[in-house]
Amino acid sequence: MQMSDETGEAEPVTAPEEEFRVGRVLARSFSILFRNIVPFGLISIILVGIQFGVEILLFGSSITVGSMSGEFDTAAPFGAQFAFNLLAGLLVYYLLQAVLVYGTIMELRGARAAIGECIANGIKHLFPVIAVGVLVSIMVSVGTVLLIIPGILFLLWYWVAVPVAVVERPGIGASLKRSAELTKGSRWKLFALMLIVVPVLVFAVNFIVSFSVAAVSPGEAVVVGAVLVITALQSAFQSVVSAVTYHDLRIVKEGASGEEIAAVFD
Repeated sequence: MQMSDETGEAEPVTAPEEEFRVGRVLARSFSILFRNIVPFGLISIILVGIQFGVEILLFGSSITVGSMSGEFDTAAPFGAQFAFNLLAGLLVYYLLQAVLVYGTIMELRGARAAIGECIANGIKHLFPVIAVGVLVSIMVSVGTVLLIIPGILFLLWYWVAVPVAVVERPGIGASLKRSAELTKGSRWKLFALMLIVVPVLVFAVNFIVSFSVAAVSPGEAVVVGAVLVITALQSAFQSVVSAVTYHDLRIVKEGASGEEIAAVFD
């Protein structure tokens, strides 16, 4: 949480918070994203744009674009395109998380990170973050395929594994263990947060965009642009939510302050 001093500048509040609150996480996440919509949005659009661009060059059309417009390029190797979309999407998302976790933690500290600083920090921790993220994705996917419930449990246990990897840098296995420790006791609330962020804020927005695209039938360039911006902003918001969740869990469980959490970047 932040307060303003007499000069109007943000100051971090260091007093420990009594409990983890979903509403507080969402409010902070929206606030941080809107205050940083230009740098965070630009970074997200660039990364997602690179993914879309490479996909279009390789396959001639984007799966996401095709699904929203109701058309697919049947001449393209759908299996290969789907695999590329999945793998590239994971890499881009976790790189974005590595970048925006830094920016979000600095914002919660009361500072403002420049675009260059965010990108440099993200690249610096790229490989451990991707390793942790891909491992979590595999565990969640396998657990979901088996009985669904294990997949949800893995997702809740390792909700903050990537922020841990960026901020604390304990290693791959230790990041997972640390995430499980931090989320313990708050997983029902994290489940509620997941239900809000994923089905409501992601699927609902996608449905609205899909309906709008189908209604106005714009050209492909307009569809690509709309999907690019929506995907980028959704990914940015989810990354900020993950970082804010980690920040708040540490404050509630350990009595840490925003200054102490961000001190590792000094």
